[in-house]
Amino acid sequence: MKKLALVVALGLAFATPAVAAPVPGTISFTGRLSTSGGPVTTTQSVTFHLYSAVTGGSSVWNETQTVTPSAAGLVYVELGAMTTFDQTDFDGSVRFLEITVGSETLSPRLPINSVPYAIRSTDSDNADTVGGMPASSFVTAVTASGGISATGTNTVALSLGACGANQVWKYVSSTWTCSDDVDTNTTYSAAANGLIGISGANAIGLVACATVGHVAKYTATNVWSCAPDANSVYTQGAGIVINGSNVVGIDPTVVPTLAAANAFTGANTFSNASNSFTGVGTGLTGLNAANIASGTLGIARGGTNLNSVGSAGSVVYSTGSAFAFTGQGTSGQVLTSAAAGQPTWTTVTTTGQVDGTQVTGFSSPLTIAATTNLQLASITVPGAPTGTVIFSAHAYLEKSGTTTGRYELSIRSGSCAGTIVGFMFWRPGTTTESFHGETLSFTGMGNAVSSTTFVLCGRKFDSGAPDASVNPRGLNASW
Repeated sequence: MKKLALVVALGLAFATPAVAAPVPGTISFTGRLSTSGGPVTTTQSVTFHLYSAVTGGSSVWNETQTVTPSAAGLVYVELGAMTTFDQTDFDGSVRFLEITVGSETLSPRLPINSVPYAIRSTDSDNADTVGGMPASSFVTAVTASGGISATGTNTVALSLGACGANQVWKYVSSTWTCSDDVDTNTTYSAAANGLIGISGANAIGLVACATVGHVAKYTATNVWSCAPDANSVYTQGAGIVINGSNVVGIDPTVVPTLAAANAFTGANTFSNASNSFTGVGTGLTGLNAANIASGTLGIARGGTNLNSVGSAGSVVYSTGSAFAFTGQGTSGQVLTSAAAGQPTWTTVTTTGQVDGTQVTGFSSPLTIAATTNLQLASITVPGAPTGTVIFSAHAYLEKSGTTTGRYELSIRSGSCAGTIVGFMFWRPGTTTESFHGETLSFTGMGNAVSSTTFVLCGRKFDSGAPDASVNPRGLNASW
């Protein structure tokens, strides 16, 4: 069993002493590590925990250090070197130190007693200085005077004292006092540097000049006086040119003039509708018809000569001199030429094609099991055709068993009880075959049929024929 003898030296404190030397932030720890066989001298991993109770409770601080004992088993550790202490670790309540060497926790926990720095910290509520300055450097009381009132103890609120309505604080005879806002000084004198005149008690103004057009000018002798507005020195700015003494004009190299060739390099807007631009257009780049907000662009100039768009579904056509729009057709109509006239929409009633297919997948075939018809697929012809309708059907049939017999596939009008417009028979192989399958196709024709729905049907023609499975591949109609 390992036994550790401990001696705890002077420890941690967080108060700042009056002297300039810093307070140490670690606790010196000295102990001797030994077993029944003598001192331990090999390197060990030691974990330290601080608790608020001698047993149980939660750790408020911990750190692990690797220590190498001396030949006598002595270890020296600065607690807090790995995990810094703070004020919450030592809040004034008792703390106990628990030590774990390797995986073995030693007991009992050791109480942490006060050290000189910690004793000094208990007096921090009455510190000698604040920020290094003594108490005499701080204001502890405020005395109000001169219109200033003070209230409060720890927090001092300063304000001007109350005066009467429309009164002001005025400094009178070395004292601030409330007084009416009246200027009692009625004595004014004109300055010696000129042009200020005083008329009557309080009338102040500029002295009148003797000559019309004169201005108040500050002369070289630092005096204001009436003088002609005869400044003939001008400084030329951007876009302005000075020719001669007082001839000022526009610099054509900076400001464009209408009688010269100009390059407009900025973003310019010409908003007058009467503007007209001529020339061959050499050098024009970046033109975009989408930027033309109104008006028309002639066909000969690459435009459409239109200022609007047609209705949805209309078609643009040429009149020879302009583009125009057809009317809006209906679904299924085609556009018919009118030679040089406007094309028209026409309903097609004489020819057409419709394809309809209903397929039952091979994983779920239909079964022909009786001499009554079974509907295999259907198709709907849009409208009642007035001509001949040609039908075609495709199906894969497969029978099982050694018996044989005939099967019938038919195309009928309306339902499997309707008029036959096409049919065929299928007789599989001899009775020695256990199963037989074929893909069958046939056509039918209906003359001036009135129905719009046609079906593909299948049945046993011979009652003794075995059951057969069928996968419909398609049913088509054209007229």
